[in-house]
Amino acid sequence: RVIGSGDYDGVVTEYDVEKGVPVFERDEHGGRRIWSVDYTLYNGSVVGASGSDDGTVQMWDPRNERLEETVRPPGGGAAAVAA
Repeated sequence: RVIGSGDYDGVVTEYDVEKGVPVFERDEHGGRRIWSVDYTLYNGSVVGASGSDDGTVQMWDPRNERLEETVRPPGGGAAAVAA
């Protein structure tokens, strides 16, 4: 199991819950602040999602660290993500 957190530099870090150590970092938001991180099922797999000041929602597969989707909501805002 993993849990993710986002920072002011646009980096999402995922941690192994049982070991309490980071397992990977990703910077898909071009150094822009991340406001929220959440996880959900998408196309039959668990994905992580992050919303950022860059106006995008990034969705990735935490098992293989692959970016699955980039969403640009109308109006350019993506401060909150709820999956």
